[in-house]
Amino acid sequence: METILFAPETINLAETTRMIETAKAVRARGARCLFIAYSKKFAGLIEEADFELTMLAPETTEEMAAAMLRFDQFKTLKNPYSKKLMEERVHNEITFIQANNVVKVVTGTSMSIFLSARICQMPLFYIKPFAYSRPQIEQGDLFAGFPFSKSLRRLALNFRYVPAIFTHVEKKYGVKIFEKSLDLFDGDYNLITSFPELTGIDSLPNDYQYIGFMYANLSGELPKKVHELRKQAKTLVYFSMGSSSNRKLIEKFLTIFSQLPYTFVCPVAHYLPEFRNEHYAENVYISDWLPTEQMNALVDFSIIHGGEGTVQTACASGKPFIGLGLQLEQRYNLQLCENYGNAIQLKKQEVSLNTLSRHIDSLLNDPQFLEKAIDLKKLIETKEAGAEKAARIICETKTVLARP
Repeated sequence: METILFAPETINLAETTRMIETAKAVRARGARCLFIAYSKKFAGLIEEADFELTMLAPETTEEMAAAMLRFDQFKTLKNPYSKKLMEERVHNEITFIQANNVVKVVTGTSMSIFLSARICQMPLFYIKPFAYSRPQIEQGDLFAGFPFSKSLRRLALNFRYVPAIFTHVEKKYGVKIFEKSLDLFDGDYNLITSFPELTGIDSLPNDYQYIGFMYANLSGELPKKVHELRKQAKTLVYFSMGSSSNRKLIEKFLTIFSQLPYTFVCPVAHYLPEFRNEHYAENVYISDWLPTEQMNALVDFSIIHGGEGTVQTACASGKPFIGLGLQLEQRYNLQLCENYGNAIQLKKQEVSLNTLSRHIDSLLNDPQFLEKAIDLKKLIETKEAGAEKAARIICETKTVLARP
């Protein structure tokens, strides 16, 4: 029985659930799946799925988690890691890998594992979005519309800056892992959670493969109130901005919703706790987190942020949607769907009564949006499930990589 290590950065819900879904499929193939984590934020989901979880030191504090998310979303250039922190994480990961006879490692952007897996000569499987990937940059897609886009692409592909936190560890262990900046964002096997029909790019490098959509169908039941609203409402709308928004923007949306002739279910109680399980307006109901897949099955359309898991769940529902990207990757995810024809992308400066009214009218009255949404749902249903394909690739890969 192979022992396979999963190393998500558990401050990120989407990343954590992608690892869990993959591990379920890997476990079903007979492998032993172990998890390591540094943050308790979403680590409980791993234990709920009945996997062995080891919390490693140093623990990621809430303050550090916030800094890591800002860095990951390109909202700051300040690196949240220190040489000491990276060195300690790598040491503890190497110790864990060796003590547990791990033969393969799977991650979703835990930066220290990119070092420790290579130092231990373990094949590293990286499950990741297409956004910011090397093939996206090579095809020129990332910088489309930017001034000097060709120069930006060449710079990104050839830039050789590697932060000192990584070179410090390389020197300590006598290895050279990263030659170029883009090497920091590549595994040995890069599994892309999308389809060429969406990205528009068929050809990928040899170390890249499409595996298709991967998102979690979280457990739990919809509240009775939501079912009551479905019975009462002519048009029911789901509104979610995830965890990367803010109260001011949420209230702006809710104020606009209160002036529209539709019923809105809004799991935004973490932004407005005083309205938890209450009506913000007669047609606007506020709740805690809801199981998104079940919610999408009930609504006529949704208004969502551009997080990959949320967008993919909306696509799989066969319902059109309006999306507001809160950072570059989210805007790219939404642009792919707008290009396909099942969604409308909203800009922050367009959050107004007139613009939302116009976009909603288009979704409800232009049959092409619903037709394209249904087409995409059918396409998804013809594909092998993302977690199953990832598990097959991970379990069937026999290559043991020799490293310096």
